[in-house]
Amino acid sequence: MKKIILAALVILCSFLLSSSNTPTPQNYLDTAVLNCDKVAGFAGNALSMELENPPIKKTGKNGEKIPMTRREIIEEKISFSEKVLEDVKNMEASPDANDILSGSIALHRFVIEVYETDYMALAKLYDEGAPKATIAAFDSAIKNKHASMFELHYENLLRGGKLYASRHNIKLKWAI
Repeated sequence: MKKIILAALVILCSFLLSSSNTPTPQNYLDTAVLNCDKVAGFAGNALSMELENPPIKKTGKNGEKIPMTRREIIEEKISFSEKVLEDVKNMEASPDANDILSGSIALHRFVIEVYETDYMALAKLYDEGAPKATIAAFDSAIKNKHASMFELHYENLLRGGKLYASRHNIKLKWAI
């Protein structure tokens, strides 16, 4: 009798543990869609302004404040997008959430590739003190080359996120 009860407890516990790993609709939405707010200015004026006027960081023993290098800015953006991409890829697939998961994966793969190539090259121009006209021309070329594809990925993900939130009665105020 003890063996039957023990076996039943093991089965119950394994069932509870496996079901607790399934993300809730809110988890899917938060991870796959709402995390994309950090890339919202991609290939646009917001990112251009951030690179033109880099944030200040503290460094050294005395806490001296210096601007971040543009390379550091792009590396942070790559790191964030890689983390989101990994989190989304690790989520349990669900037919209901498939659109937002695949949309988020496509968006983050796209931005990571452009950050690692074109934006890293732009960062190098800034950090090496290239002429402003050269930087401006390169920045404009990045926008012309990538902005429309980014907007397509971004809008598709947000559209899918809005539908997903509506299906699951998740109330959000969308900026777009």
